[in-house]
Amino acid sequence: MTIRAPATGVVVEKRVLPGQRIMEGDPLYRIADLSVVWLEGDVFEQDLGAARVGQEVTAEFQALPGVTRTGRITYVAAALSMETRTGRVRVALSNPELTLKPGMFATIRFTTPATRSVLSVPRSAVLSTGERNLVFLKRPDGRFTPTDVTLGVQTENRLEILRGLSAGDTVVSSATFLVDAESNLGTLLGGMGDMPGMDMTAPGAHADSAPAAASHDSMAGMSGMDMPGMEMPKPAGSDSQAGHNHTGRRE
Repeated sequence: MTIRAPATGVVVEKRVLPGQRIMEGDPLYRIADLSVVWLEGDVFEQDLGAARVGQEVTAEFQALPGVTRTGRITYVAAALSMETRTGRVRVALSNPELTLKPGMFATIRFTTPATRSVLSVPRSAVLSTGERNLVFLKRPDGRFTPTDVTLGVQTENRLEILRGLSAGDTVVSSATFLVDAESNLGTLLGGMGDMPGMDMTAPGAHADSAPAAASHDSMAGMSGMDMPGMEMPKPAGSDSQAGHNHTGRRE
């Protein structure tokens, strides 16, 4: 007896052997059309708002070094995973030569269009305590004072500042050198109310302590929403990100 498949494709699973008894409704083979494949990835919660159905993305595969594929997002999950705080997205990729195999790992990247100018600083300039985000702002007398800031869009190298700084302010470009132990950090934050500032000209200052100016960047510079969470296994944000605009000057 000849049993014809209802569709043309590649056999991805075989469940029957010669001489085996089968009953009505028993699955015999699984056949898939691999000319178009789905790539699913997890996007961190803070980056999920940049993902839109129909948005173009690029994909790189560990098994195909140097090869980049382009596809579009066809689905964005309506709910987050409570365990990982990520949302699932699905990308459709053309696969005419069947070089993309089910089960391959990939990294996908997507960008958002430039819509406005933003104030940003180097990522290394922000010191996060878990409850607060601080930068060390240069005062007119040459000392540096810790200042609370509110963060916006984040890329691999830049952080948008919503509140706490103004364009032209000078901040330490690497804030982490200021504290070399948890006890020092606690002392620093505990005395912020009456802290006279920190003299950055003292001998032995770290080589990474060069100040940088807060600068206005186009959203094109902040738009590389490279999702570090998009590498499977991995998800977020971001490997390297496309379109970073490094405009902060060093003094």
